[in-house]
Amino acid sequence: MKKKKKTKLRPWVIFLIVFMITSTAICLAFRKPEEKKESSGNIQTPSEDKGINAHEDEFDHNDNPAHKNEPVATEGAAEQTKVLEDYIPDEIPDVSKIDTTKIAGEYDPNPDTEGLEVIDQSILGDTAKIKYLKALTDKGAVIEIINGTSYVNGILMVNKTYRLPSYYVPKDTHEAINGRPYVYGGLVNEAWDAWQEMQAAAKKERLNISISSGYRSYDTQETLFSNYVMMQGLEAADTFSARAGHSEHQSGLCFDLNSVNDTFTGTAEGRWVNDNCYKYGFCVRFPEGKDDMTGYKYESWHLRYVGVQLATELYNEGDWLSIEEYFGLTSTYNYEYVAADGDEIDMTDSEDIEGT
Repeated sequence: MKKKKKTKLRPWVIFLIVFMITSTAICLAFRKPEEKKESSGNIQTPSEDKGINAHEDEFDHNDNPAHKNEPVATEGAAEQTKVLEDYIPDEIPDVSKIDTTKIAGEYDPNPDTEGLEVIDQSILGDTAKIKYLKALTDKGAVIEIINGTSYVNGILMVNKTYRLPSYYVPKDTHEAINGRPYVYGGLVNEAWDAWQEMQAAAKKERLNISISSGYRSYDTQETLFSNYVMMQGLEAADTFSARAGHSEHQSGLCFDLNSVNDTFTGTAEGRWVNDNCYKYGFCVRFPEGKDDMTGYKYESWHLRYVGVQLATELYNEGDWLSIEEYFGLTSTYNYEYVAADGDEIDMTDSEDIEGT
């Protein structure tokens, strides 16, 4: 009777088995606690499908000191929060599914106002920490805050009252931002296309306009503003530079042109931009004589994309209106300023900017 041959495992089979066991053990060992809890049946969706909550989670675990330097609410903020509950509709969208970094906004001249009440904007506090709210201004414009991002009649709103969250980075930009501190072509595609059209029109008039400052990150703005505060003091800095989160440069919807200072106003380019930018969907964001409304001094070089219809209305036949006065919005900081670490930066390596 013949003896049965013993089956020997080939060396590569043994190696494969050991490799699979080892890999599984390593994966189990390094899983986050929350992943272990969900592994018993709940499948965790990818971060891009979790909406804004994914960004908040990344922010909470970010070791960058600048991100931890969030604004401090003014005294009485707890009472204000209770008051804000009156402006949350009975039926609200599932904001956990909404990623506002993908929503640049679109102007709605006739929004639905049924059931909404006029709100005293001074009670808003830090708007970037409001999950959802919908109310009216005293001019009947609709303010909607979704996951800390504010809109008025459909357009994204950024000023001293309405702050962008620190993790806000616009999507669908002409030039990918990819974590860079500032990106000249970091405009949302619609704004970039309009800019290209406007630049070409100016060139036909033998005028040269170019972007000197485009997208700017939250951290970059924080450092810039801190340096201005150290050099000129908080009161002065607040007149020409935005605090972190309050700069439209973070939105991917604005840019500064040419010299980025008052000399631009009197140039042929400056006059042409003032009289023609609305035709391409841009507004002069901080018009002359509107300091009390916008919170900033006149900046002829700072343009914001809002679409042709709204830009035409703001142009007002040559007598520019500010977004604030048109919609009845305030532009006032509702929290105390907290200085960053204040590390000095070499301004010659930065963009030639005033700061808003």
